[in-house]
Amino acid sequence: MRVAAVVALVILMTRLGVALPAKAIGVRGLSLKTAWEATKGQTFGLAMGLVLSVFPIALAFAGLRLAGLDFSAVDGSLLHVVDRLTFVFFETLLGLVQVAFLSFSFRFFFPPEGAPAAGPSN
Repeated sequence: MRVAAVVALVILMTRLGVALPAKAIGVRGLSLKTAWEATKGQTFGLAMGLVLSVFPIALAFAGLRLAGLDFSAVDGSLLHVVDRLTFVFFETLLGLVQVAFLSFSFRFFFPPEGAPAAGPSN
């Protein structure tokens, strides 16, 4: 049940998230409804694009964890700090990649004025 809820949330957020860059740069007239309608039929592509863009980073982090970089405070403060800094680095990198993907998706579905539309044709 939890997995289904997470999948539904990811799907919902990938479609509605296209509106976030517009809000960040102050584009007027772009609502969540507009983003939902513009991304109709593109749910799988958006979800897979997001998953594939963060997958290499998540894989690298998992590889470090499997290789033994998993220290707690009991292992010593320096090792624990290095572990936390590594986690924060990968978390920041994931966030940057997600923002870049949302920005790319926004420009794909809502190209600048005068530019040819790159989104799906209706």
